[in-house]
Amino acid sequence: MSLVDISIYIYSKTAFAENDTNTLETLRNVTTVFRIFRLARILKLAKSWSNFNYFLITIGSTLTKISAFALILFLFIFIFAMMGMEFYAQKLRFNFDEEPIAYFGEHENTSVKFSVPHSNFDNFTNAMLTVYIVLTNDGWVPIYHQYYRMARELGVTIYFHFLVVFG
Repeated sequence: MSLVDISIYIYSKTAFAENDTNTLETLRNVTTVFRIFRLARILKLAKSWSNFNYFLITIGSTLTKISAFALILFLFIFIFAMMGMEFYAQKLRFNFDEEPIAYFGEHENTSVKFSVPHSNFDNFTNAMLTVYIVLTNDGWVPIYHQYYRMARELGVTIYFHFLVVFG
């Protein structure tokens, strides 16, 4: 054990032994910082372990090579999420019989909380997640089907097929 390890151990035990809340909170923060430095010492292992060093260098070079693709993918997701919000926000709502209803207003056989599907374009977060689900082809057909039943227009088909084909 090194001096840093011993000091972290002593600070930890001192913090739990005292009952003063301000001192306890301060020592917890200091202990957290020391623990982060302790975890960072793993990178020192890369100097002595050649395979680990090669592994870290390979990961770094791979991340730099795919950064342009990741940026373009993020822009694509962002653009299609904004388009989805513009075209379909606040439009998708169903009653308990799975029939499309108007988004605003009071309706029988429905509730505000459970009538809107989880994958929707009502806010930015949900729009980004919905586009991500469609891009990964992980259940995009029910999402498309819900929006097609709601709108009954060719624009829904064009939007989702452009998203699947070009994404």
